[in-house]
Amino acid sequence: MWRPVDSERIPRGIIILLNTRNSEQALQHPFGSNDVGIRLWNCFSKALGDGISQSLDEQEEFSAMWRLASVGINSGQVSRDLFAALELALKVLSTAESPFPHITYSVVAFLKAMILRNRHYHRPRWVGEVSSWFDYDLFPADTAIQLPSEFCDTQRMDPILNEQWPTITNLQIQRVSEAYLNIAAEYLEHCVSDIFPYKATETLEKIANRGNMVFYAPVHPTHQMRLASSINDIFSAEGNKELQDGIVNWMCWSPYAEVNTEGEVKFHREKLNLWTAGRPSGTDLRPAWPWLDSPIARQKIENAFNDYEQRFTAHLSPVLRQGFNCWHSVSQPSSIADATEARLEPESVNGRGVGTQKDEVLDLIAYAEHLL
Repeated sequence: MWRPVDSERIPRGIIILLNTRNSEQALQHPFGSNDVGIRLWNCFSKALGDGISQSLDEQEEFSAMWRLASVGINSGQVSRDLFAALELALKVLSTAESPFPHITYSVVAFLKAMILRNRHYHRPRWVGEVSSWFDYDLFPADTAIQLPSEFCDTQRMDPILNEQWPTITNLQIQRVSEAYLNIAAEYLEHCVSDIFPYKATETLEKIANRGNMVFYAPVHPTHQMRLASSINDIFSAEGNKELQDGIVNWMCWSPYAEVNTEGEVKFHREKLNLWTAGRPSGTDLRPAWPWLDSPIARQKIENAFNDYEQRFTAHLSPVLRQGFNCWHSVSQPSSIADATEARLEPESVNGRGVGTQKDEVLDLIAYAEHLL
């Protein structure tokens, strides 16, 4: 097994393997482990920090970095050492001048997504640490997620109680999902810049789908507008149908495409209210939240999808428009801020019988890991 030292670059054979092996499943075994990931990301960070010159080989190194991140984003929980290696790589890529910015945009987006995905596992230990967890620099400053007052005192050193974990876990899921949307919006802005990102459609698909951008709480209007403006710009320009196809198939539109009649909305709203009150019924999975509540942002999305429909003879926008109208022509469900104050009852967590507070916490954490 190759073991890097400070004076060595990553062997060319590894770079070639990452760039040429088409099967992602085949790459998962050698490159999806924490140990190999730590070594490779630390080597990439050192090479970037040393300042590599432009050459074909170095462009191949950047594309191999993208491939490693592409494989890693589908992996499970990462170790603390790999988490630190990802943070270092992001820091170096964000501060060093890149000779290949089109690849760097995509790698940075992947790294942010991977770090946020695993941020959930690095949980606070004390009540006073909860607010600092939510102050992490990859979380956007504007947020619709409100932290209950009991967690705002950073001086509190008392341990987190079992009955407090459901609230914290719910908030973590919601904050991470909102941050994912911000990453997607930022990336889309690069897609309408002079430098089009490397493998943009595939990068966005992995960031926006796979459960990452399914929302269970409101999203701040700032992020709605940022996303909608970028999408509108992309769809207004001719060309890049592959990217547009990917966007219209994002999972975040599901609450509107799948629940778009008054009867369906009423039923879905009742389920939302039960979850908001901490009383999910039966074996129901948590229902998605109708997150696009900014009228201006919705109009931009509708305009973009209307252009798409006319250009490619698709039949998407009428379904979404009906969903938008059904959800947002009446009053919204109760605020998620109220929901975060509620405590899930032990017998109803994730729809299974749970007898103790400890089991309740473990069950909710397992459910959160499934979502993330």
